[in-house]
Amino acid sequence: MTKIPPEYSPSGHPRSFSLLFVLFTFVKFVQVWWLWDMAACYSPNIVLGWLAVKAGDTFSYLDCFEHLLSEGSYYFDNGIDKVYAGRMPHYGVFYYCFRFVCNAETAATLQVLLQLGFELLASWWLCCWVAQLSQSKWGFYATLALLSASVYWTNYTIYLSPESLGLSFLIITLYQYYQYKLAPSWLRLAWVGICLAYLVGLKSYMGIFLPVLGLDLLYYYYKNKKPIRTVVKGSILFALPFVLVTALWAGRNKQVTGHAYLLVQPYSGYVTYQNPIYQSYRRLMSTWGGSDEPWNPSTLSSFFFDKYATDYTISQVPTSALFTSDSVLILKQYLANMNDYDSTKQQAIATQIDHYTQSFIDENPMLPLTSRLALIPPFIFHSGSYYLPIKRGHTCYAGHQFVFKIWQSLLYYFLLLVGSLGLLALIWQRKSYIFAFIPIFLLVLFCFIIRNIELRYFAYSFVSFVVGAAYLLATFVEYFIAKQHD
Repeated sequence: MTKIPPEYSPSGHPRSFSLLFVLFTFVKFVQVWWLWDMAACYSPNIVLGWLAVKAGDTFSYLDCFEHLLSEGSYYFDNGIDKVYAGRMPHYGVFYYCFRFVCNAETAATLQVLLQLGFELLASWWLCCWVAQLSQSKWGFYATLALLSASVYWTNYTIYLSPESLGLSFLIITLYQYYQYKLAPSWLRLAWVGICLAYLVGLKSYMGIFLPVLGLDLLYYYYKNKKPIRTVVKGSILFALPFVLVTALWAGRNKQVTGHAYLLVQPYSGYVTYQNPIYQSYRRLMSTWGGSDEPWNPSTLSSFFFDKYATDYTISQVPTSALFTSDSVLILKQYLANMNDYDSTKQQAIATQIDHYTQSFIDENPMLPLTSRLALIPPFIFHSGSYYLPIKRGHTCYAGHQFVFKIWQSLLYYFLLLVGSLGLLALIWQRKSYIFAFIPIFLLVLFCFIIRNIELRYFAYSFVSFVVGAAYLLATFVEYFIAKQHD
Protein backbone atom coordinates (compact mmCIF):
# COMPACT_ATOMS: atom_id res chain seq x y z
CA MET A 1 0.00 0.00 0.00
CA THR A 2 1.37 3.43 -0.91
CA LYS A 3 1.76 5.64 2.13
CA ILE A 4 -0.69 8.54 2.05
CA PRO A 5 -2.19 10.58 4.88
CA PRO A 6 -4.40 8.35 7.11
CA GLU A 7 -7.46 10.58 6.98
CA TYR A 8 -8.95 10.98 3.54
CA SER A 9 -11.54 13.55 2.50
CA PRO A 10 -13.56 13.09 -0.70
CA SER A 11 -13.16 16.77 -1.34
CA GLY A 12 -10.67 19.41 -0.41
CA HIS A 13 -13.60 21.58 0.62
CA PRO A 14 -14.78 20.81 4.20
CA ARG A 15 -18.32 21.98 3.41
CA SER A 16 -18.70 19.46 0.58
CA PHE A 17 -17.35 16.75 2.85
CA SER A 18 -19.87 17.61 5.59
CA LEU A 19 -22.81 17.83 3.20
CA LEU A 20 -22.00 14.43 1.79
CA PHE A 21 -21.99 12.91 5.28
CA VAL A 22 -25.30 14.61 6.13
CA LEU A 23 -26.85 13.23 2.94
CA PHE A 24 -25.57 9.72 3.71
CA THR A 25 -26.93 9.98 7.25
CA PHE A 26 -30.33 11.03 5.92
CA VAL A 27 -30.44 8.12 3.48
CA LYS A 28 -29.56 5.60 6.17
CA PHE A 29 -32.04 7.01 8.65
CA VAL A 30 -34.85 6.83 6.08
CA GLN A 31 -33.87 3.25 5.32
CA VAL A 32 -33.89 2.33 9.03
CA TRP A 33 -37.31 3.90 9.50
CA TRP A 34 -38.75 2.21 6.39
CA LEU A 35 -37.33 -1.21 7.28
CA TRP A 36 -38.69 -0.91 10.82
CA ASP A 37 -42.11 0.25 9.57
CA MET A 38 -42.27 -2.68 7.17
CA ALA A 39 -41.18 -5.18 9.85
CA ALA A 40 -43.75 -3.73 12.27
CA CYS A 41 -46.51 -4.20 9.70
CA TYR A 42 -45.60 -7.76 8.74
CA SER A 43 -44.80 -8.93 12.30
CA PRO A 44 -46.16 -6.52 14.95
CA ASN A 45 -45.24 -8.93 17.75
CA ILE A 46 -41.50 -8.40 17.23
CA VAL A 47 -41.56 -4.62 17.77
CA LEU A 48 -39.93 -3.52 21.02
CA GLY A 49 -40.02 0.21 20.43
CA TRP A 50 -39.80 2.88 17.77
CA LEU A 51 -37.20 1.70 15.21
CA ALA A 52 -36.42 -1.34 17.38
CA VAL A 53 -37.19 -4.96 16.51
CA LYS A 54 -36.38 -8.08 18.50
CA ALA A 55 -34.51 -11.02 17.01
CA GLY A 56 -34.72 -14.64 18.09
CA ASP A 57 -31.78 -14.22 20.48
CA THR A 58 -32.62 -10.77 21.83
CA PHE A 59 -33.84 -12.13 25.16
CA SER A 60 -30.49 -13.77 25.89
CA TYR A 61 -28.66 -10.47 25.44
CA LEU A 62 -31.01 -7.96 27.08
CA ASP A 63 -32.83 -9.99 29.75
CA CYS A 64 -29.49 -10.34 31.53
CA PHE A 65 -29.44 -6.59 32.10
CA GLU A 66 -33.10 -6.43 33.02
CA HIS A 67 -32.39 -9.00 35.74
CA LEU A 68 -29.29 -7.09 36.75
CA LEU A 69 -31.39 -3.98 37.22
CA SER A 70 -34.25 -5.68 39.08
CA GLU A 71 -32.39 -8.38 41.01
CA GLY A 72 -28.74 -7.42 40.95
CA SER A 73 -27.85 -10.64 39.12
CA TYR A 74 -26.71 -11.03 35.50
CA TYR A 75 -28.47 -13.99 33.83
CA PHE A 76 -31.20 -15.00 31.40
CA ASP A 77 -33.77 -17.75 31.77
CA ASN A 78 -33.53 -20.57 29.21
CA GLY A 79 -36.90 -22.01 30.20
CA ILE A 80 -35.47 -24.46 32.71
CA ASP A 81 -32.45 -22.88 34.38
CA LYS A 82 -30.85 -19.52 34.94
CA VAL A 83 -27.93 -19.05 32.54
CA TYR A 84 -25.22 -16.89 34.11
CA ALA A 85 -22.52 -17.07 31.45
CA GLY A 86 -24.51 -17.54 28.25
CA ARG A 87 -23.67 -14.14 26.82
CA MET A 88 -20.80 -11.76 27.42
CA PRO A 89 -22.09 -8.35 28.51
CA HIS A 90 -20.58 -6.43 25.61
CA TYR A 91 -23.67 -6.05 23.42
CA GLY A 92 -26.13 -5.01 26.10
CA VAL A 93 -23.87 -2.70 28.09
CA PHE A 94 -25.09 0.40 26.21
CA TYR A 95 -28.70 -0.72 26.62
CA TYR A 96 -28.00 -1.12 30.35
CA CYS A 97 -26.80 2.49 30.54
CA PHE A 98 -29.90 3.71 28.72
CA ARG A 99 -32.14 1.77 31.11
CA PHE A 100 -30.88 3.82 34.02
CA VAL A 101 -32.63 6.88 32.63
CA CYS A 102 -35.56 5.54 30.57
CA ASN A 103 -37.94 2.62 30.12
CA ALA A 104 -37.25 -0.51 28.09
CA GLU A 105 -38.94 0.72 24.90
CA THR A 106 -37.01 3.99 24.84
CA ALA A 107 -33.78 2.17 25.68
CA ALA A 108 -34.40 -0.17 22.74
CA THR A 109 -34.87 2.83 20.44
CA LEU A 110 -31.68 4.43 21.71
CA GLN A 111 -29.82 1.16 21.17
CA VAL A 112 -30.90 1.13 17.52
CA LEU A 113 -29.90 4.77 17.08
CA LEU A 114 -26.53 3.90 18.61
CA GLN A 115 -26.17 1.03 16.15
CA LEU A 116 -27.05 3.39 13.32
CA GLY A 117 -24.43 5.85 14.56
CA PHE A 118 -21.73 3.19 14.53
CA GLU A 119 -22.87 2.03 11.08
CA LEU A 120 -22.45 5.60 9.79
CA LEU A 121 -19.01 5.99 11.36
CA ALA A 122 -17.77 2.60 10.17
CA SER A 123 -19.19 3.18 6.68
CA TRP A 124 -17.45 6.53 6.41
CA TRP A 125 -14.12 5.11 7.49
CA LEU A 126 -14.55 2.23 5.07
CA CYS A 127 -15.00 4.77 2.27
CA CYS A 128 -11.79 6.48 3.33
CA TRP A 129 -9.97 3.17 3.46
CA VAL A 130 -11.00 2.17 -0.07
CA ALA A 131 -9.86 5.60 -1.26
CA GLN A 132 -6.46 4.81 0.22
CA LEU A 133 -6.33 1.36 -1.31
CA SER A 134 -7.37 2.56 -4.76
CA GLN A 135 -5.38 5.81 -4.48
CA SER A 136 -8.44 7.47 -5.94
CA LYS A 137 -11.31 9.64 -4.80
CA TRP A 138 -13.51 7.37 -6.90
CA GLY A 139 -12.87 4.61 -4.38
CA PHE A 140 -14.54 6.76 -1.76
CA TYR A 141 -17.51 7.61 -3.94
CA ALA A 142 -18.00 4.05 -5.18
CA THR A 143 -17.99 2.68 -1.62
CA LEU A 144 -20.40 5.35 -0.45
CA ALA A 145 -22.74 4.70 -3.37
CA LEU A 146 -22.78 0.92 -2.78
CA LEU A 147 -23.38 1.31 0.95
CA SER A 148 -26.16 3.81 0.28
CA ALA A 149 -27.86 1.54 -2.24
CA SER A 150 -27.75 -1.61 -0.11
CA VAL A 151 -29.75 -2.30 3.07
CA TYR A 152 -28.04 -5.65 3.74
CA TRP A 153 -26.14 -4.20 6.69
CA THR A 154 -28.75 -1.60 7.59
CA ASN A 155 -31.47 -4.21 8.05
CA TYR A 156 -29.49 -5.69 10.93
CA THR A 157 -29.31 -2.23 12.51
CA ILE A 158 -33.01 -2.28 13.44
CA TYR A 159 -32.63 -5.61 15.26
CA LEU A 160 -31.57 -5.87 18.89
CA SER A 161 -28.82 -8.36 18.17
CA PRO A 162 -25.03 -8.06 17.73
CA GLU A 163 -24.80 -8.32 13.93
CA SER A 164 -24.90 -4.59 13.14
CA LEU A 165 -22.46 -3.58 15.87
CA GLY A 166 -20.31 -6.55 14.92
CA LEU A 167 -20.02 -5.34 11.34
CA SER A 168 -19.28 -1.81 12.53
CA PHE A 169 -16.58 -2.82 14.99
CA LEU A 170 -15.00 -5.22 12.52
CA ILE A 171 -14.50 -2.29 10.14
CA ILE A 172 -13.46 0.13 12.89
CA THR A 173 -10.92 -2.33 14.29
CA LEU A 174 -9.34 -3.19 10.95
CA TYR A 175 -9.38 0.40 9.71
CA GLN A 176 -7.72 1.77 12.82
CA TYR A 177 -5.16 -1.02 12.78
CA TYR A 178 -4.09 -0.27 9.23
CA GLN A 179 -4.04 3.45 9.93
CA TYR A 180 -1.69 2.69 12.80
CA LYS A 181 0.65 0.98 10.35
CA LEU A 182 0.53 4.03 8.08
CA ALA A 183 0.99 6.58 10.86
CA PRO A 184 1.99 4.86 14.14
CA SER A 185 0.33 6.22 17.26
CA TRP A 186 0.19 4.51 20.66
CA LEU A 187 -3.27 5.91 21.27
CA ARG A 188 -4.55 4.49 18.00
CA LEU A 189 -3.09 1.06 18.78
CA ALA A 190 -4.72 1.14 22.21
CA TRP A 191 -8.06 1.84 20.53
CA VAL A 192 -7.46 -1.09 18.19
CA GLY A 193 -7.04 -3.35 21.23
CA ILE A 194 -10.18 -1.99 22.90
CA CYS A 195 -12.32 -2.29 19.75
CA LEU A 196 -11.06 -5.80 19.06
CA ALA A 197 -11.83 -6.87 22.63
CA TYR A 198 -15.35 -5.49 22.21
CA LEU A 199 -15.76 -7.22 18.83
CA VAL A 200 -14.81 -10.60 20.29
CA GLY A 201 -17.36 -10.04 23.04
CA LEU A 202 -20.02 -9.55 20.38
CA LYS A 203 -19.07 -12.59 18.32
CA SER A 204 -16.65 -15.07 19.86
CA TYR A 205 -15.41 -16.38 16.51
CA MET A 206 -14.09 -12.93 15.69
CA GLY A 207 -11.33 -13.87 18.11
CA ILE A 208 -9.55 -15.16 15.00
CA PHE A 209 -8.37 -11.59 14.49
CA LEU A 210 -6.38 -11.68 17.71
CA PRO A 211 -3.72 -14.01 16.24
CA VAL A 212 -4.16 -12.70 12.69
CA LEU A 213 -3.57 -9.05 13.58
CA GLY A 214 -1.18 -9.93 16.40
CA LEU A 215 1.15 -11.83 14.09
CA ASP A 216 0.83 -9.13 11.44
CA LEU A 217 1.78 -6.53 14.05
CA LEU A 218 4.89 -8.49 15.04
CA TYR A 219 5.84 -8.85 11.37
CA TYR A 220 5.35 -5.10 10.91
CA TYR A 221 7.75 -4.41 13.80
CA TYR A 222 10.26 -6.93 12.44
CA LYS A 223 10.07 -5.59 8.88
CA ASN A 224 10.59 -2.00 10.06
CA LYS A 225 13.37 -3.01 12.49
CA LYS A 226 11.60 -1.61 15.54
CA PRO A 227 13.44 -1.83 18.88
CA ILE A 228 12.38 -4.47 21.39
CA ARG A 229 10.93 -1.77 23.65
CA THR A 230 8.52 -0.74 20.90
CA VAL A 231 7.60 -4.38 20.22
CA VAL A 232 6.81 -5.04 23.88
CA LYS A 233 4.84 -1.83 24.36
CA GLY A 234 2.88 -2.32 21.15
CA SER A 235 2.07 -5.94 21.99
CA ILE A 236 0.83 -4.97 25.43
CA LEU A 237 -1.37 -2.16 24.12
CA PHE A 238 -2.82 -4.50 21.50
CA ALA A 239 -3.51 -7.50 23.74
CA LEU A 240 -4.12 -6.01 27.20
CA PRO A 241 -7.79 -4.95 26.70
CA PHE A 242 -8.83 -8.45 25.65
CA VAL A 243 -6.73 -10.15 28.32
CA LEU A 244 -8.02 -7.85 31.06
CA VAL A 245 -11.70 -8.05 30.10
CA THR A 246 -11.57 -11.80 29.57
CA ALA A 247 -9.79 -12.38 32.87
CA LEU A 248 -12.36 -10.34 34.80
CA TRP A 249 -15.23 -12.11 33.04
CA ALA A 250 -13.72 -15.57 33.62
CA GLY A 251 -13.12 -14.74 37.28
CA ARG A 252 -16.71 -13.65 37.70
CA ASN A 253 -17.92 -16.83 35.97
CA LYS A 254 -15.79 -18.98 38.26
CA GLN A 255 -17.28 -17.28 41.29
CA VAL A 256 -20.89 -17.50 40.07
CA THR A 257 -21.01 -20.81 38.20
CA GLY A 258 -17.96 -22.70 39.43
CA HIS A 259 -16.51 -22.73 35.89
CA ALA A 260 -14.08 -20.13 34.56
CA TYR A 261 -15.70 -19.72 31.15
CA LEU A 262 -13.41 -17.48 29.10
CA LEU A 263 -16.11 -16.40 26.64
CA VAL A 264 -19.47 -18.15 27.08
CA GLN A 265 -20.64 -21.47 28.43
CA PRO A 266 -21.31 -24.31 25.95
CA TYR A 267 -24.14 -23.62 23.49
CA SER A 268 -24.69 -20.27 25.25
CA GLY A 269 -26.80 -22.13 27.79
CA TYR A 270 -29.66 -22.84 25.35
CA VAL A 271 -31.60 -25.92 26.51
CA THR A 272 -32.31 -27.28 23.04
CA TYR A 273 -28.71 -27.12 21.84
CA GLN A 274 -27.43 -28.79 25.02
CA ASN A 275 -29.75 -31.76 24.61
CA PRO A 276 -27.75 -34.80 23.34
CA ILE A 277 -30.67 -35.78 21.10
CA TYR A 278 -30.53 -32.43 19.33
CA GLN A 279 -26.73 -32.56 19.07
CA SER A 280 -26.92 -35.95 17.35
CA TYR A 281 -29.73 -34.69 15.13
CA ARG A 282 -27.58 -31.73 14.04
CA ARG A 283 -24.77 -34.13 13.11
CA LEU A 284 -27.22 -36.14 11.03
CA MET A 285 -28.52 -33.00 9.34
CA SER A 286 -25.01 -31.76 8.54
CA THR A 287 -24.11 -35.21 7.14
CA TRP A 288 -26.90 -34.69 4.64
CA GLY A 289 -25.43 -31.29 3.78
CA GLY A 290 -28.36 -29.53 5.43
CA SER A 291 -28.56 -26.56 7.77
CA ASP A 292 -30.12 -26.51 11.23
CA GLU A 293 -32.63 -23.72 10.63
CA PRO A 294 -36.05 -25.26 11.38
CA TRP A 295 -37.73 -21.83 11.27
CA ASN A 296 -36.71 -21.51 7.60
CA PRO A 297 -39.24 -23.47 5.47
CA SER A 298 -36.72 -23.83 2.64
CA THR A 299 -34.39 -25.96 4.80
CA LEU A 300 -34.84 -29.69 5.32
CA SER A 301 -34.64 -29.25 9.11
CA SER A 302 -38.03 -27.50 9.04
CA PHE A 303 -39.68 -30.82 8.18
CA PHE A 304 -38.80 -32.33 11.56
CA PHE A 305 -40.62 -29.75 13.66
CA ASP A 306 -44.39 -29.51 13.31
CA LYS A 307 -44.54 -26.00 14.80
CA TYR A 308 -42.74 -24.62 11.73
CA ALA A 309 -43.91 -24.38 8.13
CA THR A 310 -41.95 -26.49 5.66
CA ASP A 311 -41.52 -26.87 1.92
CA TYR A 312 -40.54 -30.53 2.30
CA THR A 313 -42.42 -33.83 2.33
CA ILE A 314 -41.31 -37.15 3.80
CA SER A 315 -40.36 -38.45 0.35
CA GLN A 316 -37.63 -35.77 0.14
CA VAL A 317 -35.90 -36.85 3.35
CA PRO A 318 -32.75 -38.95 2.66
CA THR A 319 -32.92 -42.58 3.71
CA SER A 320 -30.47 -45.43 4.14
CA ALA A 321 -30.71 -49.15 4.83
CA LEU A 322 -30.97 -48.33 8.53
CA PHE A 323 -32.74 -44.98 8.37
CA THR A 324 -36.06 -45.73 6.65
CA SER A 325 -39.25 -43.71 6.19
CA ASP A 326 -40.49 -45.17 9.48
CA SER A 327 -37.28 -43.93 11.12
CA VAL A 328 -38.04 -40.43 9.84
CA LEU A 329 -41.34 -40.38 11.72
CA ILE A 330 -39.70 -41.83 14.84
CA LEU A 331 -37.04 -39.12 14.72
CA LYS A 332 -39.74 -36.44 14.50
CA GLN A 333 -41.33 -37.90 17.62
CA TYR A 334 -38.00 -37.96 19.43
CA LEU A 335 -37.38 -34.30 18.63
CA ALA A 336 -40.88 -33.27 19.68
CA ASN A 337 -40.43 -34.84 23.13
CA MET A 338 -36.67 -34.57 23.61
CA ASN A 339 -36.88 -32.38 26.73
CA ASP A 340 -39.31 -34.78 28.41
CA TYR A 341 -36.91 -37.73 28.52
CA ASP A 342 -34.53 -38.35 31.42
CA SER A 343 -30.79 -38.13 30.78
CA THR A 344 -30.36 -41.89 30.31
CA LYS A 345 -33.11 -42.03 27.70
CA GLN A 346 -31.76 -38.93 25.96
CA GLN A 347 -28.33 -40.51 25.64
CA ALA A 348 -29.77 -43.78 24.33
CA ILE A 349 -31.76 -41.94 21.65
CA ALA A 350 -28.73 -39.81 20.74
CA THR A 351 -26.71 -42.99 20.25
CA GLN A 352 -29.43 -44.37 17.99
CA ILE A 353 -29.38 -41.20 15.86
CA ASP A 354 -25.59 -41.44 15.66
CA HIS A 355 -26.04 -44.95 14.26
CA TYR A 356 -28.37 -43.50 11.64
CA THR A 357 -25.68 -40.97 10.73
CA GLN A 358 -23.01 -43.64 10.48
CA SER A 359 -25.22 -45.72 8.18
CA PHE A 360 -25.15 -42.91 5.60
CA ILE A 361 -21.36 -42.65 5.87
CA ASP A 362 -20.99 -46.42 5.53
CA GLU A 363 -22.98 -46.31 2.29
CA ASN A 364 -21.07 -43.27 1.02
CA PRO A 365 -17.59 -42.86 2.61
CA MET A 366 -17.13 -39.51 0.83
CA LEU A 367 -20.02 -37.93 2.74
CA PRO A 368 -17.84 -36.28 5.44
CA LEU A 369 -16.27 -34.24 2.63
CA THR A 370 -19.12 -33.87 0.14
CA SER A 371 -21.62 -32.89 2.85
CA ARG A 372 -19.34 -30.05 3.88
CA LEU A 373 -18.88 -28.92 0.30
CA ALA A 374 -22.66 -29.08 -0.15
CA LEU A 375 -23.07 -26.41 2.54
CA ILE A 376 -21.16 -23.81 0.55
CA PRO A 377 -23.68 -23.04 -2.26
CA PRO A 378 -26.71 -22.35 0.01
CA PHE A 379 -24.47 -20.31 2.32
CA ILE A 380 -23.52 -17.97 -0.53
CA PHE A 381 -26.14 -18.32 -3.24
CA HIS A 382 -29.60 -17.39 -2.03
CA SER A 383 -32.13 -14.69 -2.78
CA GLY A 384 -29.76 -11.97 -1.58
CA SER A 385 -32.76 -10.29 0.02
CA TYR A 386 -33.91 -13.07 2.36
CA TYR A 387 -33.84 -10.68 5.32
CA LEU A 388 -36.70 -8.58 3.96
CA PRO A 389 -40.13 -9.68 5.29
CA ILE A 390 -41.87 -8.93 1.99
CA LYS A 391 -44.53 -11.51 1.09
CA ARG A 392 -47.03 -11.38 -1.73
CA GLY A 393 -50.61 -11.79 -0.59
CA HIS A 394 -49.97 -10.25 2.80
CA THR A 395 -52.10 -7.25 3.77
CA CYS A 396 -48.91 -5.19 4.14
CA TYR A 397 -47.66 -6.04 0.66
CA ALA A 398 -47.25 -3.29 -1.92
CA GLY A 399 -45.89 -3.46 -5.45
CA HIS A 400 -42.93 -1.19 -4.79
CA GLN A 401 -41.75 -3.60 -2.07
CA PHE A 402 -41.28 -6.36 -4.63
CA VAL A 403 -39.34 -4.01 -6.89
CA PHE A 404 -37.12 -3.08 -3.95
CA LYS A 405 -36.59 -6.74 -3.07
CA ILE A 406 -35.52 -7.53 -6.64
CA TRP A 407 -33.16 -4.56 -6.54
CA GLN A 408 -31.52 -5.80 -3.35
CA SER A 409 -31.16 -9.29 -4.83
CA LEU A 410 -29.50 -7.94 -7.97
CA LEU A 411 -27.23 -5.72 -5.90
CA TYR A 412 -26.20 -8.67 -3.73
CA TYR A 413 -25.10 -10.69 -6.73
CA PHE A 414 -23.39 -7.68 -8.26
CA LEU A 415 -21.36 -7.29 -5.08
CA LEU A 416 -20.67 -11.01 -4.93
CA LEU A 417 -19.39 -11.19 -8.51
CA VAL A 418 -17.64 -7.85 -8.93
CA GLY A 419 -16.50 -7.85 -5.31
CA SER A 420 -14.83 -11.25 -5.70
CA LEU A 421 -12.92 -9.98 -8.74
CA GLY A 422 -12.00 -6.84 -6.82
CA LEU A 423 -10.64 -8.89 -3.91
CA LEU A 424 -8.36 -10.73 -6.33
CA ALA A 425 -7.25 -7.40 -7.76
CA LEU A 426 -6.50 -6.12 -4.25
CA ILE A 427 -4.31 -9.13 -3.58
CA TRP A 428 -2.53 -8.82 -6.90
CA GLN A 429 -2.05 -5.06 -7.00
CA ARG A 430 -1.90 -4.01 -3.35
CA LYS A 431 -0.92 -7.23 -1.57
CA SER A 432 -3.94 -6.64 0.68
CA TYR A 433 -5.24 -10.00 1.94
CA ILE A 434 -7.41 -9.12 4.92
CA PHE A 435 -10.66 -8.56 3.02
CA ALA A 436 -10.34 -11.84 1.11
CA PHE A 437 -9.56 -13.60 4.39
CA ILE A 438 -12.95 -12.73 5.93
CA PRO A 439 -15.28 -14.69 3.57
CA ILE A 440 -12.79 -17.56 3.32
CA PHE A 441 -12.60 -17.82 7.10
CA LEU A 442 -16.39 -17.78 7.41
CA LEU A 443 -16.76 -20.51 4.79
CA VAL A 444 -14.19 -22.74 6.48
CA LEU A 445 -15.58 -22.14 9.96
CA PHE A 446 -19.27 -22.66 9.27
CA CYS A 447 -19.21 -25.11 6.35
CA PHE A 448 -16.29 -27.33 7.36
CA ILE A 449 -15.86 -27.01 11.13
CA ILE A 450 -19.16 -26.04 12.76
CA ARG A 451 -21.21 -27.34 9.82
CA ASN A 452 -24.13 -24.99 10.39
CA ILE A 453 -24.93 -22.17 7.98
CA GLU A 454 -27.46 -19.65 9.18
CA LEU A 455 -27.33 -17.00 6.48
CA ARG A 456 -26.63 -14.20 8.96
CA TYR A 457 -23.26 -15.81 9.72
CA PHE A 458 -22.03 -14.79 6.27
CA ALA A 459 -23.09 -11.17 6.79
CA TYR A 460 -19.59 -10.16 7.88
CA SER A 461 -18.32 -10.90 4.39
CA PHE A 462 -20.52 -8.03 3.12
CA VAL A 463 -17.69 -5.68 4.06
CA SER A 464 -15.25 -7.56 1.85
CA PHE A 465 -17.43 -7.64 -1.24
CA VAL A 466 -18.28 -3.94 -0.98
CA VAL A 467 -14.58 -3.11 -0.72
CA GLY A 468 -13.70 -5.39 -3.62
CA ALA A 469 -16.45 -4.00 -5.87
CA ALA A 470 -15.65 -0.37 -5.02
CA TYR A 471 -11.93 -0.92 -5.58
CA LEU A 472 -12.53 -2.47 -8.99
CA LEU A 473 -14.97 0.28 -10.01
CA ALA A 474 -12.51 2.98 -8.94
CA THR A 475 -9.71 1.26 -10.85
CA PHE A 476 -11.79 1.18 -14.05
CA VAL A 477 -12.84 4.83 -13.69
CA GLU A 478 -9.22 5.92 -13.25
CA TYR A 479 -8.24 3.80 -16.25
CA PHE A 480 -10.86 5.37 -18.52
CA ILE A 481 -9.98 8.88 -17.32
CA ALA A 482 -6.31 8.22 -18.07
CA LYS A 483 -7.20 6.89 -21.53
CA GLN A 484 -9.16 10.04 -22.31
CA HIS A 485 -6.19 12.19 -21.36
CA ASP A 486 -3.81 10.23 -23.60
